[in-house]
Amino acid sequence: MITTVGIIGLGNVGSAIAELLSCNDRLKWVVSQSYQPNSHINYILKRNIKEIEELPDIIIIAVSDSMIANTARALAVHLQTRLNDIYIMHLSGALRVDILEPCTQYNAIPVAAHPFQTFFYSNPHNFDNIAWGVECAEKDRNAVADFIHSLKGKAVFLDENILINKALYHATAVSASNYLTASLKLSSLLADSIGINKSDFLIPIIERTVKNNLKYISHKDSLLPITGPVVREDIEIIERHIQSMKNEKKLIIPYCSFGLALLELLNENGNMSPETYRKLYDMFTTNL
Repeated sequence: MITTVGIIGLGNVGSAIAELLSCNDRLKWVVSQSYQPNSHINYILKRNIKEIEELPDIIIIAVSDSMIANTARALAVHLQTRLNDIYIMHLSGALRVDILEPCTQYNAIPVAAHPFQTFFYSNPHNFDNIAWGVECAEKDRNAVADFIHSLKGKAVFLDENILINKALYHATAVSASNYLTASLKLSSLLADSIGINKSDFLIPIIERTVKNNLKYISHKDSLLPITGPVVREDIEIIERHIQSMKNEKKLIIPYCSFGLALLELLNENGNMSPETYRKLYDMFTTNL
């Protein structure tokens, strides 16, 4: 059973987990070189891994992906055989469990558990009812699932096909969150460029578009819920769009990039004539 926790790294994800755990006195310590005191978190702050003395049931490595390997090595060097039967969990969506190999040499229990969520705001409620993509040994699944459940999440153990293609798994999250944000930012910039009231015009259409697509995803409808000039193959209107932002790189580059993405999706579904596809493809790429 995993009860007590130590956290290395207090970015948005680490801080949210720390706040969640500190409410019921499960948080033993946190390691952070730059963290500022937070009245919502009860913790013992350590400035580096060498200060770790008391070991919890699990150590969560909540650092950037580029630092996980170094952090695992530092834990192994400092704690060595004391890592025996201690769970070591990283939160990366792109990396597998083998990056924790320095710790497993000392019989630590490795876990890769990725909360499939966006954490721009560090809020414990971000964990409510979300799926965590998990890789761990079969024998450790019950303990890991119970621990994630205690964080108000759901453990989903990734099959081998997903694990082999973990970069695509992570790209799925990036597309659902980061690229969606980029699209919304573009619409905001376009609105600002001519003084459109965003509350009146953008919010309703964004809300409806999101609802339409959630219905499409959840019900596996075959018809992509999209309208507009690309679907209608209205080349003249798209030309007018591009001409209206010809001198604004911050507008025309993302507009044409998203246009290409949409074009490929529609073409893949057989929703576009080859002639229109070629014309629009040339139009978008020429203006990038």
